[in-house]
Amino acid sequence: MARLIGLGMMLVVAVAGCGNVAEEAPPAGPPEAEPVADIAAVAPEEVSVVLENDWARVMRFTLQPASELPRHDASGRAIYALSDYTIEWAGGDEAPTERSWTAGQIHWHAGGPHAVRNTGSSVAEFLVIERMGSELPAEGQTADTAQTGPTVPEHGQTLLENEVMTVTEVSLGPGESTKAHLGGYRVVYALSDYTIQWTEGDADPVEVSWSEGQSHWHEPAEHVADNTGDTPARYLVVTFLR
Repeated sequence: MARLIGLGMMLVVAVAGCGNVAEEAPPAGPPEAEPVADIAAVAPEEVSVVLENDWARVMRFTLQPASELPRHDASGRAIYALSDYTIEWAGGDEAPTERSWTAGQIHWHAGGPHAVRNTGSSVAEFLVIERMGSELPAEGQTADTAQTGPTVPEHGQTLLENEVMTVTEVSLGPGESTKAHLGGYRVVYALSDYTIQWTEGDADPVEVSWSEGQSHWHEPAEHVADNTGDTPARYLVVTFLR
């Protein structure tokens, strides 16, 4: 009889112990890693810095199929597709979403941490034009000097416009010229190889050649561009408004 009682007590203790285990909270997972501050520094094979100064940074991204970028931080930026591609994008606390882009399309992202993975079968190539933290000099930032491509509609098409920047794509055929127009603080990115004659203000004309993928910075000035080469001149003009 005593033996039965002892076995019963052991069973009760075992059941009670199981109940306590079931009520325990699951162990906490590892804390989420801090986002990378500078993606170009940690992913040099996928990211190349084309231009960088106190006000702007232009980066070219090349992601092979199935490759991904770690969660990283960025400020407000425009993304211009250089190829057709599909990626999985996850920003902040949002669930990952798959998005497809066609070469020539552009979109805007506000600042914040995010991660990117190439879920398509083609290489994802895109341009990121990022606004850096330093304030632009006050001179030259007027409604007139903040305009570039829109003043020459026969050659320029505005792709994006918000309170931070305007992005205009310009295409000049051989022998074609822009009209004299004012430009603000801006980045120019070559979408093709071309040669132009550049005239700024009262200065003498200068002939310059650019290769696809090169970028340069301009400060506010009235100017004219003449395509003196034998190939179309295609380039992006990114004018910063604040």
